Amino acid sequence: MASVLGLVEAKEASARERAERLRSELEDAEREVERLVTAREMVSQVLSQTQETGSHMHGPGEFRPVIATAVRVAEPVGIRP
Repeated sequence: MASVLGLVEAKEASARERAERLRSELEDAEREVERLVTAREMVSQVLSQTQETGSHMHGPGEFRPVIATAVRVAEPVGIRP
């Protein structure tokens, strides 16, 4: 009987480890979703501002939005000091 109990306990420990890994993956995925939602909202905001101002964003010196992400910030294009 002790070996059967040991097998059940080992399966329980394995299931707990798997559950913890899945929780960690879920947390990572939820953070990624939050980053993507923020990015989408920022893009929507920039696009709506661009449409409101009538900017075409083609030539040097014209309005070019800077979009920030959690990792990097894009530099404005075509603007020289």
